[in-house]
Amino acid sequence: MMTVKQNVTEAFHQRRNLIGALIFAVTIFSTGFLNPTSAGAAQVEAMVTDFGNQVIKILSSNAPRSQQENRFRTVFNRNADISTIARFTLGKYARKIKSSQRNEFHRLLSRFIVKVFIGRMRGTKSTGIELRGTNERKKDRDYLVKSIVKISDGAPVLVNWRVFRNKSGRLRLFDIS
Repeated sequence: MMTVKQNVTEAFHQRRNLIGALIFAVTIFSTGFLNPTSAGAAQVEAMVTDFGNQVIKILSSNAPRSQQENRFRTVFNRNADISTIARFTLGKYARKIKSSQRNEFHRLLSRFIVKVFIGRMRGTKSTGIELRGTNERKKDRDYLVKSIVKISDGAPVLVNWRVFRNKSGRLRLFDIS
């Protein structure tokens, strides 16, 4: 026959084990560890891989800077949503400017992104991109893809890709950090 102290101790251990199991389950399901990759996440990962490989190919080429900029501009404009990026950049001022000013800002922002990216990354030799996981932030609409870009003459670089599905259903890059 168990004493009162033994009963209380056993109940405490059972409750502690139950709480631990619940915390473990919540952690596993919230990180997506047991959830299979959704079809949308698979599309996003394919898009990021394709974009990343195209950029790696551009940067690895021995083409003149102007040619690299033109190639990157084409790939960037095909995959990124410059109007959403510009709206986000302008913040509350996005609605206060004329459409002609907005169009000019889009053009200048796109040009700036291309020039800065090629200027900083030109000559970087990469051996590839490795995806580390995709989090679906909003159901089939907003994703965060974590990856590692392997640099041949340096340490690998952690790159996070923010991708969203626009109103027409196309996947578009919103942010790369």
